[in-house]
Amino acid sequence: MKFICFSILLLATRLSAQPAKIIQDPRVDWAAVIELTLPADPFFLPEEEGRDAGITVLKLLSDDRSLSAAIDYSLNGKLWQIAKSEQWEMYADAALTRRLPFEEAMRKFSHPDTTITFDPETYEENVQISFNENPLPFEASQVKVRQILSYHNASAIFDIQTIAIAPCWEGNKVPYWLKIPTTPVVQPESINDQPDITWAARYMTEDCSPTEERWEEVKNLTGDVVERFLDRIRNDNNVDLYDLNDELVQPASRACLFSCADTLAVFDPQTWKETIQITNKGLDYEKLDDLQLVEEWYWQEEEGVLITRLIAVAPRYWVYRDGEEAFRQAKFYRRCD
Repeated sequence: MKFICFSILLLATRLSAQPAKIIQDPRVDWAAVIELTLPADPFFLPEEEGRDAGITVLKLLSDDRSLSAAIDYSLNGKLWQIAKSEQWEMYADAALTRRLPFEEAMRKFSHPDTTITFDPETYEENVQISFNENPLPFEASQVKVRQILSYHNASAIFDIQTIAIAPCWEGNKVPYWLKIPTTPVVQPESINDQPDITWAARYMTEDCSPTEERWEEVKNLTGDVVERFLDRIRNDNNVDLYDLNDELVQPASRACLFSCADTLAVFDPQTWKETIQITNKGLDYEKLDDLQLVEEWYWQEEEGVLITRLIAVAPRYWVYRDGEEAFRQAKFYRRCD
């Protein structure tokens, strides 16, 4: 017990500015820092071969009534106003260890460039100073978010706490990080009745879904968290699971999610005989790849508050075609809301 407490204390120290109270919470059996890359604007998705995440609009409002230009619904536009007003602390790194003054951050977007030319007739040098202006943060197509993903084994529930967010260009270029203050709780059914919530969206992670290789564990009392999660829910019908249509998986179908015999008739054209092959399928026989997350985000315009909540988690595995990875598949979702 002393060793476990000492290990938790060391992890809390490593978290630095991040909320160390999560790993000190006795209800949390496992926790890891994750980073996700998400689209900032539901109407302008990055043109990439793959897709980091999908986005679904839950609510969009704007007080812009002008006819001269399109309304900007990018989350980065809202975060830019927060950055300029210095309402949230700005940092140079994702771990939130080095504060970054706003003026210093802005030098990344507009800085002097000196050009010296030589006149061979007059033997004079001509110095010209111009300013190179890079795209500003509100023009970035994505946001990168740093979160703590945690797991409570007794209830088989995952949770997230969002720590920091940054404007992000393709190629994972990030100019600075904004520390997200503590946020209130929002009930999703009330978002349409709250006029101060002007932007709400649901994210479903794709290529950026957390994997063991990508997350940084900061607490582990469970061993392999995915294996422990599957062991916890395999035979416990009191833990609700939902299929891909968001319908409750019934007890009669539950066991087949993990282990199911599949019968295949194989015909031999040479002997004109048919043989029966039985293979086992299900999560117990698949190599799990990642955890797909479904999150909902809400923006309170009046106070400048970003609220994030985890809706569901789904273990996914690769489906192979012709011996090659074709797509990732989920068998079920565990709702966390």
